[in-house]
Amino acid sequence: MLKPSLFLCLLTATAVQADCALDQDHFSSCKIQGQEKWVFVCYNDDFVTYSYGPDGGPAELTISDTIADADYHPWSGVGRDIGESVTFYNDGYSYDVVMGFSRTESTQTDENGDFYPEVSHYGWISVALGAEEIARLTCDPDKVSYGFGGGIYDVKVAQGYHWDNRARVWLQKPQ
Repeated sequence: MLKPSLFLCLLTATAVQADCALDQDHFSSCKIQGQEKWVFVCYNDDFVTYSYGPDGGPAELTISDTIADADYHPWSGVGRDIGESVTFYNDGYSYDVVMGFSRTESTQTDENGDFYPEVSHYGWISVALGAEEIARLTCDPDKVSYGFGGGIYDVKVAQGYHWDNRARVWLQKPQ
C-alpha cells in the first residue's frame, strides 16, 4: 500500500477524473486489485499522461510527459506475452506501468475448426524511489484494458523517432 504522502493532490476549479482527458486517447488502464482505484495511461500527439485515483472520482496523482520525452517501451516482438510499459517520473519517484496479455495454446476452435489462442490480461504498476521499488500494485486481470498496436508507438514514429530494439531506446531519425 502506498503512503498518502506519495500522492500529489490536484486542486483545481473542476475535479480531474482518474480517466482520459477529452483530448486524449486511451492507451491502457486497469483497476488495482483489492482497491477501488484505477490507473489510466492516455496520450495525444503532444503528451502521455498517467492518472491514478478512485473509480469516477478525482485523480489523486496525474503526471504528464511530452511524447518526445516519454519513457515508453514497446513490445519486443518475441514470445507469447505481448506487453508494453510507460514509466512516469515525479519528484524522485518513478511509476512504471506495465500492461499486456499472454497467449496460450487452446483446445478451443472457431467455427472453421481452427484452434485459437486463449488470452489472459495482466498488468502492474511498480513504484520506486530512486532505484528501490517501494510498492507494486497488481491489476485485476479482468479489469485490464490494453490494446496492442498503434497508439504511443505510432505517435513517436510520426514525430521522427524509431525504436532500437537491441539497445531498447528511442532514437531521433536524422533530418
